Amino acid sequence: MLSGKDNSPATLTAYEGAYGAINWTGVPLVVKFFFQLVFAGTAATIVSGAVAERIKYLSFIVFSFIMAICIYPVVGHWIWGGGFLAARGFVDFAGCTQVHSIGGWRPWRASSCWPTHREILG
Repeated sequence: MLSGKDNSPATLTAYEGAYGAINWTGVPLVVKFFFQLVFAGTAATIVSGAVAERIKYLSFIVFSFIMAICIYPVVGHWIWGGGFLAARGFVDFAGCTQVHSIGGWRPWRASSCWPTHREILG
């Protein structure tokens, strides 16, 4: 999973590897991976606060897994990996937009599938 050419701690022009979007830091690739893993987990905790007592625990675990594996890396690439937002000059300092927008959009979208209190109570 963490394979590919990577000569960290070399940085910038001295960096030779498959992960050019993160060539600005000289930490090992495993450290970069766990750094992003913690951000993905933080986004999941934001979702958990929004869906507390509204969905089953197993559903939340499955959703968190899908978000960490499929959703977070895609949006992260848009912002940090040279994707279309980065190409338009978007800068995200320390992941605040990345984490909070993912953590907020998902429950907002999920809530459109839930019945309202009027529908439940009649």
